Amino acid sequence: MENFLCWIEAHPGLASWLQALFSVVAIAASGFVPMWLASRDRKKRKQHQRERVAILIDRLLTMFKSLAVTVSDPLRAEMFKHERTVEDWRQEDLIISSTPADDSFSDDIFLLIALRTSSAVGLNIAESLAAADPYYVDHSQIRIVGEQIDKLELLRRTERMLRTGIFADGTKAHRGSIS
Repeated sequence: MENFLCWIEAHPGLASWLQALFSVVAIAASGFVPMWLASRDRKKRKQHQRERVAILIDRLLTMFKSLAVTVSDPLRAEMFKHERTVEDWRQEDLIISSTPADDSFSDDIFLLIALRTSSAVGLNIAESLAAADPYYVDHSQIRIVGEQIDKLELLRRTERMLRTGIFADGTKAHRGSIS
């Protein structure tokens, strides 16, 4: 180490060159580090958002399956009025509506739009069940609930494919086709 310091003192212009070199490295690092941190933060937010969407899809699917039983069974529809089911639908709709569509959602914004639509449909049906004659079976509601269940099953598969990068047939997505 002592020899190295002596060698540096013997070459007077070397210190200024090293200072210039490390100044350039420091300037480059001051630009790169914030970009790297922002990128890392964006990836974490995107992962958190996708996990949240997966949970919302599963909860909404479970609620629609319960609603399917209620819509088709007049006795269950009568019990529906006395349960907190409509309030559960309102809460779920509020949670889904308040999910922000920020830059972490850019790749799969259609999932959020479909979830918001489905939760509004479910809330509408739940409110109409609570207000209607319990012994009247509205067959259009049975069809609509069935369609929403099919839609949510498809959303679940799509969300898993986006999260894992593996298509339904088992093939992997190419780099850049799914972010």
